[in-house]
Amino acid sequence: MKIKKLTFINHKTGWNIKDAQFDNTTLLVGASGVGKTQILRALQMLSDIANGYSFEGVEWNISFSQGGKDYQWTGEFGLAGGQEPLNLGTDNDFPIVSERLMEGEIELVLRKDAVLRYKGKETVKLDSYRSAIDVLKDEDGVYCVYDAFAQVYDLGNRDGLLSCDELSSDMLNREQQLAYIKARRSWGVVTNLYLLKKNQLPEFHTICKTFSSVFPLVEELDFTLLHTTHCSVRPILHIREKGTNALVSCDNMSSGMFRALVLITTLTLAEDGDVLLIDEWGNGMDMNCIANLFDVILNTDTDIQLIVTSHQPYVIGAFSPLQWKVVTRKGSDVSLHSARELNIGLHSHHDAFMELLRTKAYNTGQL
Repeated sequence: MKIKKLTFINHKTGWNIKDAQFDNTTLLVGASGVGKTQILRALQMLSDIANGYSFEGVEWNISFSQGGKDYQWTGEFGLAGGQEPLNLGTDNDFPIVSERLMEGEIELVLRKDAVLRYKGKETVKLDSYRSAIDVLKDEDGVYCVYDAFAQVYDLGNRDGLLSCDELSSDMLNREQQLAYIKARRSWGVVTNLYLLKKNQLPEFHTICKTFSSVFPLVEELDFTLLHTTHCSVRPILHIREKGTNALVSCDNMSSGMFRALVLITTLTLAEDGDVLLIDEWGNGMDMNCIANLFDVILNTDTDIQLIVTSHQPYVIGAFSPLQWKVVTRKGSDVSLHSARELNIGLHSHHDAFMELLRTKAYNTGQL
C-alpha cells in the first residue's frame, strides 16, 4: 500500500487535516501542538475503521494505491450528540452516514444511510456500524483494500499473552512458522521476538546482530516466561550486557534502546506494502544510535512507506529536504507544506536545515 493524500475531519474535537500529501518517505516536522501526531492517529484510525471499528463524528477522504491500482475511499460516521469522543476499545457503536470506495473511475461501493450498493447492486441489509471494507472484505475488489489497511500500523508496543497452542510449533515447518509470525507482525515486538527465537528462525539472529551493532555493549537477548493463567503465558524480554551476568528486563531498558529494538524488529519482519507510522523518532537516542538506525532503514530490501514525526535536529538533518513536510495549524485546520513550497533547500542540504530553523512555519506552526 502507498498512501498518497488524506483529508480527515473529527467533528467532535474540531481537528481538520486537509489535503495532506505523502511521499514514499515523509518526515513531518514543525512546532509542538500543530498536529503531527494527530496525522498519524488519523491514519491509524482509518486502519481501525477498515477493520470494523467505529468512531463518532469522523469524516475522511483518502487516496492510495495497492497492487498497481489507484483507490479513493471516503466516508463519515454520525454524531451521537452530547457524548465524549469515542475511544478505541469502548462498547459504543456509531452508524456510518455515507461511504464510497472507488477503484480508479469504477465505483465499487456506495453507501448512504442504510442503503449499501456493491458494484451498482443493492446488497442485503448489513451492519451499518462497520465500514463497507470490513463487511465486504471477502468480495472481489474489496478484499485487497481490506488487506492494504491491515498493513498500516504504528511502532507502539502491543504485546499480549500467548496461548499454549502458540507455544507449540510441532505441526509447522520453518516457512509456516515465519509466515505465522509475519502475519501478526504488528501485534508486539516481544512476543514476535520470542517466537522467532523459540522456533530457531534466522531472523532472530539477524535482529540480534543488528541490535548489537547499534548497541555494542549488548551481548545477548533472552526470555523468561510468566505464566498468568492455566493456558496463557507472557514472554519477558531480557538483555545481557558484556562483562556482567546480570539480566536487564525490557521494563528497565532505556526508552531509546527499546524503541530501537522495536524499529529493527519491525523492519526485519516487514512485508512489501507496509506503511509504518513512527511518532517522535529519535527520542531517547544519541546521534550514533540515530545514524546507525538510519542506515538500517536505508538498507532495507522491503518496499515500505515511512511516515515519521520528530523534533530531533539530528533526525531532521538525516532526512533529505525532499522528504520533509512542514506541518502548520490555523485554528483547528492542519496543513502540510513541502520544503520547496517554503523555498527551503534550493541550494544545499546543510543550507536547507538552517533555513528550516529560521522559518516562521517551523517555529510557530503558522505561515
